[in-house]
Amino acid sequence: MRVKATLYIGLLLTLVGCAQPTAKEILQQAQKAHGGTRYQKVSDLTYDKATWTLSEEGDTIRARIATHHIDFIKGISSILWEDKGEDWKALLQNDTASVFRDKFPVADIKILAQNYRKLNAAQFVFWQPFRILETNPTMSYEGEKTLFNGWKVHHITLSYPNETDRWSFFFGSTNYRLKATGVFFRNKYTLITNDEQETKTGLYLHHKRTSYGTDSLFVPFRKGTLYKYTLRSLNYH
Repeated sequence: MRVKATLYIGLLLTLVGCAQPTAKEILQQAQKAHGGTRYQKVSDLTYDKATWTLSEEGDTIRARIATHHIDFIKGISSILWEDKGEDWKALLQNDTASVFRDKFPVADIKILAQNYRKLNAAQFVFWQPFRILETNPTMSYEGEKTLFNGWKVHHITLSYPNETDRWSFFFGSTNYRLKATGVFFRNKYTLITNDEQETKTGLYLHHKRTSYGTDSLFVPFRKGTLYKYTLRSLNYH
């Protein structure tokens, strides 16, 4: 009987040891890998985001640089860019977007709505993975997998009430840093890889990324956009 009991306990411990982590546990590990709670002490940051949109043949068809500023204390974010010789500014404050063209306010509802989404998305995208848990999504751990480029990752999926968008986040299988983000948006799948992350802040923020059009398994069929983030300043309170 003692032998059977010993075998049973050993089997139970093995099964417990092999239990898969939860999505929340993966995200907690990812936060630790990206500096822990240090992000909560950031008061403001400014960065340049360069974007190169590519044709199906891989040629650059559009290039743009925008300057982003986020003030976490005041709850204000802005984007500055130039387009066809005109200076544009989008500002988000008190959950309301304002847009200015050559310092004159823009009243076009469509433009205001577009920039409202852009300002919110900029914070969500650049500030991954820190605030995912704070947004209270529905999460699931999909296990370990290997991406098309050979990266071994943990895969978690996220969704939000009343939204059709579905998100996938891929974290390094050993270091838990964010390696790629996948999204199902407007009936299309996109994978954005984190090719390089900055190392000066200890937060491992985005530096160079590549966007791909993919199938439902996030296997690319074309390269779509290149991104480069250059951090100008980051201050703590």
